[in-house]
Amino acid sequence: MKKILRSRQSGRTDELIQICAEAEARGEVSYIVCMDQQEARRIFQRSLDMELNIGFPVTFDEFLNNQYAARNIRHFYIDNADYLLRSLTTVDIQVITMEQED
Repeated sequence: MKKILRSRQSGRTDELIQICAEAEARGEVSYIVCMDQQEARRIFQRSLDMELNIGFPVTFDEFLNNQYAARNIRHFYIDNADYLLRSLTTVDIQVITMEQED
């Protein structure tokens, strides 16, 4: 799993769009998962501005409730995973760990 760790407004989502578009170009059904419909529309419009082909993003709610159309999905790309984790609880999350892959 690749991790994109940079500050806000540093191009993380643009990079995610690029990665998703590359997978789609290889024929791998892939979706970006984002906070809500407003963000999904923003990301999709940004992909059009970048002239890249991606599917319309899936919201956190759709993702968590398995409410996405395609069943042959190969990859999910999570935008702002820290927000996804925060959406699962009202308690402040202080630390997370992730497995480092070679």
